[in-house]
Amino acid sequence: MSYDIHITRAEFWIDDEDPITLEEIERLVKPLPQGFSIDRTGIVTATGPQGQTLSAEVGPYLVYEDQEDMDSRICIYFDEESGPWFRACDEKYMLPVIELADMLHAKVQGDEDEIYTKEAVLKGG
Repeated sequence: MSYDIHITRAEFWIDDEDPITLEEIERLVKPLPQGFSIDRTGIVTATGPQGQTLSAEVGPYLVYEDQEDMDSRICIYFDEESGPWFRACDEKYMLPVIELADMLHAKVQGDEDEIYTKEAVLKGG
């Protein structure tokens, strides 16, 4: 997957007038589920194709990572206008995010308004 995926309570993520915030997650979901943490530095670092280090300041974000599967890492960023969004290299890694969304009475929705559920991901789409 190379498009954005959103956590929203709105019918369509693009129309979310009251997006979920990191502060709301901290207040409602205590403690954070296993594998989740908050990166308060707000700095994302990546290595480019020629080995150069690239950094961007994005503000505090939520991180999910299964310590036994390093490919599982998902960073959930918070946009003031459209709410939390992330990318995943495989749908199976979205399961913890879907469970978090359920705790928030929200859903996980793709850029094209498709809904990701635990059942659909476990079935393979």
